Formats: sequence, structure tokens, C-alpha cells
Amino acid sequence: MKKAELIKQTQSEFDEMLLDKSIETLKIWNCKIKDYSKLNTLTNLRELEIFSFETGTLNNLKELKNLEKLRIIHLPQIHSLEELTNLENLTELSLESLPSWDSSGKTLIFDNLNFLSSLTNLKKLVLMKARVLNHGLSPLEKLNNLEVFETDNTFSVRDFAKLSLKLPKVECAYFKAYRSVNYSKCKKCDSYKVKLTGIENNKMLCPICNIDKLKKYEIEFENLKNES
Repeated sequence: MKKAELIKQTQSEFDEMLLDKSIETLKIWNCKIKDYSKLNTLTNLRELEIFSFETGTLNNLKELKNLEKLRIIHLPQIHSLEELTNLENLTELSLESLPSWDSSGKTLIFDNLNFLSSLTNLKKLVLMKARVLNHGLSPLEKLNNLEVFETDNTFSVRDFAKLSLKLPKVECAYFKAYRSVNYSKCKKCDSYKVKLTGIENNKMLCPICNIDKLKKYEIEFENLKNES
């Protein structure tokens, strides 16, 4: 498998590299690129990773029908995921905002996730620091081959509960009422706290001192799973 990397390269260096149509794995990191359209010519591409896709659009990728793994970090101008429907061979998709150590990092805002429902070969989906304006996580219910869903606590508890019922075999930290954290301890008993699932419940409780509250949240989570 022919691999190529572009790190802090210019537009002309990018264009020259893409003359090689045999590239199957490509990494593009912090390059000064204004026009990504030539990416569509790399029809043999199977893996693509881009860090900083500020000037790119998903239309620049729609012809990459052999693509199996796609990771894009920092795509602030992209709100519609419609063009991803062409990438039916994707098994891994990762859309992320900038890492937490980057103070300029912002939450990604997508109109909806409807177009992801056609990517039925997906085994791993990552949506980090992302929010969705419409339909929540419900479009992901059709991803029957999904094995791993990595995300942040940026969706409602109802979204997580419903999806956990539809995709019970999927590994996701938020497919339960709360999860353990190892960075905050209770001042009373020195136990590590747990963090509640759902953006509306984004707080931490002690599993010892607040055991009754946590039992209540567990019941509510199960009830939401079974809501019509």
C-alpha cells in the first residue's frame, strides 16, 4: 500500500504530490491549502487523514469511492454531511474539532446526521466536540455493523438511551446512565466521582454519597430506552 504524508506544505507541493494516482494512504497535516479539489483524482485512496480542513469541503472527497478510513480534524465550515453518502465503503469515520489543548477549538455544528445512515459498512464512528441541530442521534440506528461509537457528552440523555437500545452491541461510554471519571474525587469520602450521561445532566456525583440519586438516574435512563 503506497503511503504519502504532507506536513506544513504549500498548495503547489500538494498539487504536485497528487499527481501520483497510486497513493492509497494519505496524511495532510497543517498545510497551506486553499483548493482541495484534486483529492477527487486519487481514486485508489483507501485511507485519508486531514488535520485542519478549514478551506475544504466534503465535495472535494465525493469521488473517493474506495475510501475505507476517513479522519478529519477541524472542519469548521462544514455543516452538511450529504456528500459522505458517496463513500459507501467507509468502515471508519472520524470528524473532530481541534484537540482540547488548542484554545481555539470550537464545537462542530452539523445540520443533522441523516446522511450517515447510508454508510452501512461503518464499524467505527467518532464525533468529537460535535453537536447536531436536528434529529439527534436517531439516524445512526440504521448502522447495524457499527461496533464502536466515540463521542462527547454533547447529546441528550434520550439520544444516548434510544441508540443504546437500537445498537446494544456497540461500545460507547454514554450508553449507560453515568460513567466513572478519574480526575475528580468526593471531598467527603475520597471516592472518584461519576459523570451523568446527557448534555442536560452534565454534572458529577459521588457514587457513595449520592447513591440514591444515581439509582434514580439509572431508572430514568432505562425508561427513556423504552419510550415510544
